[in-house]
Amino acid sequence: MIYKVTEESHPMFGNIFDGKVVEISGEKRIWNNETVGQSYPYSSCTLEMSKNQESQLLSLKAHYPFRICFAALDDSGDFQLWQVGNRRKMKTLAMLGYTIYSVQ
Repeated sequence: MIYKVTEESHPMFGNIFDGKVVEISGEKRIWNNETVGQSYPYSSCTLEMSKNQESQLLSLKAHYPFRICFAALDDSGDFQLWQVGNRRKMKTLAMLGYTIYSVQ
């Protein structure tokens, strides 16, 4: 999964990296797979879409221009594309812990 450090006070602010969720000493952290021994607090990072996933979402919007199109990402690697008539499903997935990306 691709993550980005979004906390401005963090010294690695803006860093985009391949990582995974781990628990170290009872604290949930994001392990950086590109380095040796580097991890970030879970609350300082956000989940990002890959270029392939972005193109799939834009293609879905091109096929359904008058519907709400969004992608739902989970830390476990679950990626779902949706095209719906209202935002109810988007809200439900967000409450379940998915990161939501929508196309307007």
